[in-house]
Amino acid sequence: MVCSIYPIPLIRRNHDISEIVYRAEPGRIINTGGYAWYIEGAGPKILVDTGASADYINSLKKQDCEQIQTLEQGLAKLELKGSDIDIVIFTHLHHDHTAFAHTLLHARFLARKEDIYTAHHPHPFFKAAYPPEFLDGLKFEIIEGEDDIRITDDVFVISTTGHTSGGQSVAVRTNKGLAIISGMCATDENFYPSLIGSKLPVIPSAPHEAVLPLYDNMVKIKQTADIIIPCHDGKYLKIERIPK
Repeated sequence: MVCSIYPIPLIRRNHDISEIVYRAEPGRIINTGGYAWYIEGAGPKILVDTGASADYINSLKKQDCEQIQTLEQGLAKLELKGSDIDIVIFTHLHHDHTAFAHTLLHARFLARKEDIYTAHHPHPFFKAAYPPEFLDGLKFEIIEGEDDIRITDDVFVISTTGHTSGGQSVAVRTNKGLAIISGMCATDENFYPSLIGSKLPVIPSAPHEAVLPLYDNMVKIKQTADIIIPCHDGKYLKIERIPK
């Protein structure tokens, strides 16, 4: 059995491109989204990340962030409830990927050992990205190892560090090939650079903890995936299923 991926858009944001594409020219505004991702057909009901609310994002600093729906509302459109979710795979543990985890009453929470440690012992520069109220009390199942950590027959995770110390991407077998949900906060602009003068195959996302591993892991995704799903690209605000 092969799978389909359903974007669950929760928030819409206008980003200066330099906030998400490393060293890009500031001033160009791009549309981005904040999502959870539901994987259908894997056996267990799997959600990738849990998103955050616009109120929370806007409370951090002045943000141009709009609420689309809650996670509960998004799941309901797929005829699901939070209590139906069996597994949550976190690409990483930043606040905008973890805020609604506590609403998933029966889920197993999977994250990398390095990210769990970093989230509970953050460097001061990144401390605001790991609010304890989103993570305290979650019982994590630890993922270790580099590549091809099997979750089900058609879903596995690969280590893609750099954006965070324990970032991972989620690979899903579909009827159109291997789709990979990126473990770094990225858009199409990161994987398919259109910046004037750019000759690189990818441009790392910003911010990041380690730019060179991040670059290498983005190249790895690009070489491996038949379908790349940059986890903040604005086009998924209007795409109901991957593949279509």
